[in-house]
Amino acid sequence: MTKISVIMVTRNEERKINQALDSVRWADEIVVVDQSSEDKTVEIAKTYTKNIYIVEPKGYCEPDRITALSKATGEWVVCIDADEKVSGALGAEIREAVKNNGYDGYFLPRNNYIFGRLMKYGGHQEDKQLRVFKKDKVELSHKIHEPPKVDGKVGTLKNALEHYSTTTLSEYTRKLNNYTQMEAQRMVEDGIKFSGFTMAVKPVGKFVYQYVFQKGFKDGKEGFIFYVLSAFYIFLKYVKLWEKGLVKK
Repeated sequence: MTKISVIMVTRNEERKINQALDSVRWADEIVVVDQSSEDKTVEIAKTYTKNIYIVEPKGYCEPDRITALSKATGEWVVCIDADEKVSGALGAEIREAVKNNGYDGYFLPRNNYIFGRLMKYGGHQEDKQLRVFKKDKVELSHKIHEPPKVDGKVGTLKNALEHYSTTTLSEYTRKLNNYTQMEAQRMVEDGIKFSGFTMAVKPVGKFVYQYVFQKGFKDGKEGFIFYVLSAFYIFLKYVKLWEKGLVKK
C-alpha cells in the first residue's frame, strides 16, 4: 500500500493549525517543522503527530519545507500550510490518485478566502499549486515563493484546496512588510537593479490587470481592498530595493 506523508511548516498558528491538521488525519504520517512558535502551535500539533521538529524562525517557510521533506518517510508527500484545509473530497481524490496512474505529481486548484470572502476573480480562479508529489521526484527551493519542481509527469486534481489567507488588515500588513523585505533581498541576489520607471508602472499595471481584465471588481469591496494592497506590495518591494542602494544609473 502506498504511504502518504503530509508536511507542514508552522510559526504561531494556534488559531488555524487545528483545522489544517484535522483535515489530513487520513495521512499515514504527518511531519511538522515549527519555527520556534511562541503560542500553542506545537502543543496543538502534538495531538496529531509525534513528528515535530523545532527550528529557528526564518520569516518564511521554503527552507524548512526542505527539512520537512527530508523527515518524511512516505513515497508520496502532500505539502500544506497551517492556513489551508483539505476537504474530504480532496483527501479521497489524493488517496486514489497516488495509487500510481503514471503521474509523479499533482497540481491542486486552490480556493482563496481573503478578508473572509472567497475570491473568484482577479486571477484567483486560475490558482493552482503543486502540492502532491513523489518524494524522490521533487525538488524544493529555499527561495521565497519559489514553486516545487517535479521531474516527471504532472497532472491536476479536480477538488480544491481551501486556503484561509489574510483575515485582518493588521495580519496582511505584517506579512507585507516581512515578505517585501525578503523579495527585495532576493532581487539583490538575482542582480536586479532598481528602476524608478518600473516602480511606478508595475503596481498600476498589476491593479488594472487584476481588477479590470481579470474582473476583480466582481469580488466586491474585499476584492478592491486586496487588489489595491497587491499593487502596493509590488511598489513597496521596489522601494526596499531602492533603499538597499541599488539605484539604476
